[in-house]
Amino acid sequence: MAPLPILYVNHVSQMSGGERSLLDLMQGLDRRRFTPILAAPPGGPLFDEAAQADIACRSIDLRRFKRTRNPISLGLNALHVARRAKELAAIVQAEDIRLIHSNSDIAQIYAGRAARMAGCSVVWHSRDLTDLGVLGPRMAEHADRVVAISRTVEARLRRYVKPASKLVQIYNGIDTDAFRPDSADRAAVRAELGVRADAFFCGMIAQFAPWKKHRLFLQAAAVVATYRPDAHFLMIGDDQFHDHPTYRYTLDRDVRALRLGDRVIFAGYRRDVPRILRALDVVIHPPDREPLGRAVMEAMATAVPVIAINRAGPAEIIRNDVDGYLIEPNRADVMAEKAIAMANDADLRLKLGTSARERMLENYDLRRQVKTVEDLYGELCGSR
Repeated sequence: MAPLPILYVNHVSQMSGGERSLLDLMQGLDRRRFTPILAAPPGGPLFDEAAQADIACRSIDLRRFKRTRNPISLGLNALHVARRAKELAAIVQAEDIRLIHSNSDIAQIYAGRAARMAGCSVVWHSRDLTDLGVLGPRMAEHADRVVAISRTVEARLRRYVKPASKLVQIYNGIDTDAFRPDSADRAAVRAELGVRADAFFCGMIAQFAPWKKHRLFLQAAAVVATYRPDAHFLMIGDDQFHDHPTYRYTLDRDVRALRLGDRVIFAGYRRDVPRILRALDVVIHPPDREPLGRAVMEAMATAVPVIAINRAGPAEIIRNDVDGYLIEPNRADVMAEKAIAMANDADLRLKLGTSARERMLENYDLRRQVKTVEDLYGELCGSR
């Protein structure tokens, strides 16, 4: 029997954690059972990398929406959704698709309506903690199953999803083969970035948005630097959606004010995150409203210990003082204290990092997640 085509809908083609997880899922599918087809705006890394991975791509002009009460904007948004949902429904009918997988809350606004028009099933994959307001119940009504990426996201969705049996929780998976320690990469990356082989190297990986709390990372870095003159600090990410045009300037000003000078390296968006992680000694992840924390999981899979906040997603992943450290929000001093302890104790870093990788291998490997999602597809579409 021919593989079952699945239409994956994503509202952007820029690459952040949700898009990377989607790409991993599509690439990991058993192609004897399922054929992935991506519907997304063209011209971004997601669209391009999917095409390179031999995934069929359908170009469609989907948009990100911002909250507004302007009746004209709301009317134009509704008209846009209606038109794009009709285009998605046409793809469903042309490709003989029985199941749509929407990869975000915004994607579900389009996909849920398209599924109703085309008479197919839809899985809504929710990856955020945003309040959905009056749209939430309607979005859930249009979904046959709602997947939450963490228990934290699941708890937020319970108010919208009825009956509760439609809601399932499936953690993101990490390709633990791609994210693994490698001493050759460690030396090469440090040389490229101008960091000594024996220096203490601490990093943060996150899109440039204020809620990620890069400024807290820099405050901790300033304390660490007073105790470790050899320390360097790497910030990977950028403002991909141009939502915060002055944010980078704020961070530059903080670097100067904290007298960190050339110790801070702004690396921008990188496609070689596995290589970069291998060069780091510690990752600090300051946000306290993180739905899950893919950057945390990638660091752990690479055996890099993480200091994160004892809230939301990271608190579900990290076992405090076993795989890394969990601290209270907004405590740059405690972040620095834990980082300094690891900077001065290579055996501690090794112990925490080894435990972190073992946890990823045992509980969060990509193959486990893909199999769980495939079983969900089989449940919705029958034995085919």
